[in-house]
Amino acid sequence: FAVGVLLAGPITVWAADEPLFPKGAQDFSLAASYAAPFGGEEEFGGEDEQLASVSQAYGYNLFDNFVLVPKLTEHYVFSDEHDSVGLDFTLSLRWHFIQCERWTFFVQGGGGFAYFTRRVPEGTTNFNFVSRLGPGFTYLLEDNCHLIGGVDWLHISNAEIAGAPRHGGLNSAQFYLGLLWTF
Repeated sequence: FAVGVLLAGPITVWAADEPLFPKGAQDFSLAASYAAPFGGEEEFGGEDEQLASVSQAYGYNLFDNFVLVPKLTEHYVFSDEHDSVGLDFTLSLRWHFIQCERWTFFVQGGGGFAYFTRRVPEGTTNFNFVSRLGPGFTYLLEDNCHLIGGVDWLHISNAEIAGAPRHGGLNSAQFYLGLLWTF
């Protein structure tokens, strides 16, 4: 994915005269999200956890419509066993491949790490790795203020750092909506 985006990053499929996310520009976003599980390790309760989250992200445009995005996300995990709170840091690449008028459509993906106050999924570890990939959109509301939304496949797993008996994963569809300011 990353190699394909790097090779195609400077190319936009359908563009306006001026890109909404030009090279060198920066942005900041705040978003709220809900993650609904769709798969996981049954023995670890991977079907039970649901996440309500708030994220803050900074974006730097490496090329026109191609953004490097470090993001900090705070999670509240609802579970049948025990609720938990967590924090994750991810580094993503976002490619706005379609721009028409006030809209852009993008795909983004990345990874990072997370820490939760309880084991997520249950029976695994507090420390996990995070990967996410998905489509999204922006809509220019007014000068430098965009609505941003989308859905990511969110995978949380410890990558077997505590051995096979404590390796489990959580797969979720994470729906998010927020505001993004460019500067």
